[in-house]
Amino acid sequence: MVLKVDEKIIQSVLDDFLKTFEKKREKKGINSFNTPWESYGKLSEEVYEALKDLHSKDWSSYKLELKDIAITALWGLMSIEANEANRNE
Repeated sequence: MVLKVDEKIIQSVLDDFLKTFEKKREKKGINSFNTPWESYGKLSEEVYEALKDLHSKDWSSYKLELKDIAITALWGLMSIEANEANRNE
């Protein structure tokens, strides 16, 4: 059986992601990762936490960790852009 991700699910997940992103940004501020290695370290930490939740079958925590992974990856990309922009000034 193939499950389909419909537009309603996509919109719901994206809306929830953006709310979570804004909450984390308000809590942690707008400072970028200093290096790609720093973002990689944080991403590795989030993946490890998700793996623990996956093994324990804690699906609600696993979903939260997946959001943390996505937010960390996005922040890593934005940090690279910010660092490149600062070098070019």
